[in-house]
Amino acid sequence: MTAIPVDLVIVIDTSVSVKAEAEGLSQAAETAIANARSHCPSDLRVIWLGIEGTWKNTQFERTVRDYLTKTCAIPESALKSRKKGELPSGGAQEDAARVMQDLATHFDWRSGAKRAIFYLGDEALDAGGDKTLAKDIEAANQAIQGAKTAQVIIHKLNGFYFGSPI
Repeated sequence: MTAIPVDLVIVIDTSVSVKAEAEGLSQAAETAIANARSHCPSDLRVIWLGIEGTWKNTQFERTVRDYLTKTCAIPESALKSRKKGELPSGGAQEDAARVMQDLATHFDWRSGAKRAIFYLGDEALDAGGDKTLAKDIEAANQAIQGAKTAQVIIHKLNGFYFGSPI
């Protein structure tokens, strides 16, 4: 029996508020992936990316922008996500909906592979913020449409509580 190809992109918010959780989230995801590999026959390709930044002591050693522009040869002008420094505070590092849309549209998905994005973050989906606003819902809807078009499933863990993911 041929193993099913699965492409999984794990993306993390790299704003300051996630710093304390990044290492634990990376380790937990690594454990889950190892478990999946041992119990589910598949050809699993996992790519770990940070939104406009990276985290030391984690698998998140490359940015989404770097991967898409260098590995996938996508021009920066084609990306919807914003660069670090374009938004106040850590907004660009929390631009999750736009990043998910960029990944769904431009990632180098393997032909015939099941496609998934797993997003880890702690704020609203359009440039962050502690409240979900209309702009976040609109950005999420656009990301969902992009994912549907590209046949990508998006999973999201949003929020942390006293050192443990909610």
